[in-house]
Amino acid sequence: QNVLFRGVGEPLNNVHSVAEAVRILTDDNCFRISPSKVTVSSVGPSPELIRATADVRAMLAWSVHAADDSLRKQLVPTTKHSMTRLRDTYLDVLKARTRGMSVFMVAVTLINGVNDSEEHAEQLVQLMQPLRDAGIKLCVDLIPYNDIGAAGTFGLAGGVQFTRTQPDRVNAFQKVVRSYGVTCFVRVTRGDDEGAACGQLVTTAGKLRRKRQAAQGGEAAQE
Repeated sequence: QNVLFRGVGEPLNNVHSVAEAVRILTDDNCFRISPSKVTVSSVGPSPELIRATADVRAMLAWSVHAADDSLRKQLVPTTKHSMTRLRDTYLDVLKARTRGMSVFMVAVTLINGVNDSEEHAEQLVQLMQPLRDAGIKLCVDLIPYNDIGAAGTFGLAGGVQFTRTQPDRVNAFQKVVRSYGVTCFVRVTRGDDEGAACGQLVTTAGKLRRKRQAAQGGEAAQE
């Protein structure tokens, strides 16, 4: 049994309700799930909200996506604080935990030509070095981007359309991270052949809705 709070809106924007849900899931008189089997994943909206996880009996995960402040701001527009400040706040929270509950997952969605270079991998490891120095066990989760079939572009010079990172670039990124002795896994994509992978469902629903609206508009015009 594993429970992951992710993909349902930012958990820390509703941290008190999330904490209560975790309490029920881990209560011996309720679901009796081990706290080490429950994970709360967040982009880390602010130091204040990160500190609010101190009393949440669950593992913590940070959706980083980029260690560089400028790039991270473009990938996660809600970012209002530097990555070092967010990292240091997580470090304070994790240091106060027991060893078993201080394992920290770091997630990076790899986008072709945007955040998937070996340099980006080096930046990620350097950002996390203070946690390693403090004895925090890290686990980096690499997530190949799922194509949503949209024409959205990335705000770099000339614009870059989001596409999935090629396997050789994923492997190179993973190799750099592992060369520092950091555990690093590549997420196995499931459901993308049916448009049902992470990030694809809402896009599919939107396409169907627009098609229905267009069809209804055509029928109205004929009348």
